[in-house]
Amino acid sequence: MQDYGLLINGSPLAKAVHWLSHQHAHDKKTVYAAALRFDLNIKDEQFLIEHFVFDQDVNPMK
Repeated sequence: MQDYGLLINGSPLAKAVHWLSHQHAHDKKTVYAAALRFDLNIKDEQFLIEHFVFDQDVNPMK
């Protein structure tokens, strides 16, 4: 399933993605800050967590 309307220019989610792309932190705290700043709904916040939070406990060599 493809959702071509996901990042409509000017949407709160698009603004949050743009803002996050300029941050130097990729953690849940930063995503929560974006969710508050851009008044995102739970679904959009979960999308950002899935795509922007890098799990620092994951070891690719395991």
